[in-house]
Amino acid sequence: MQRLGEILALTATACLCVGAEAYDRTDYPHWVDLDGDGQDTRQEILIRDSQAPVTFGDDGKVDTGLWVCPYTGRVARSPAELDVDHLVALGEIDAAGAGGWTIGERTAFANDPDNLVAVYKGSN
Repeated sequence: MQRLGEILALTATACLCVGAEAYDRTDYPHWVDLDGDGQDTRQEILIRDSQAPVTFGDDGKVDTGLWVCPYTGRVARSPAELDVDHLVALGEIDAAGAGGWTIGERTAFANDPDNLVAVYKGSN
């Protein structure tokens, strides 16, 4: 798997046009539990990005925390108020050639914590 910096360089030099051909989001499995700790990637990002200790619901998922959206400055206390955004969008990386990667490489990219951030819903 290429390092994120190399991917950023690739996307900067590739044709990343607005209105580029649509990609199939299911080709990039995300919110999977790659490390087998019982928390999928979304939950891990919520835990990492919370400014206060998180609490968990009976289902084991993050129930509350304190997040400040890096895009808007809005404060959220519930994960329902949040999206987890890919800094380098899946559509952009697909247009740059990632559609030819193996499913393992695409899954790793879609779940790379260095490329993910919790943001206020709709701000991504």
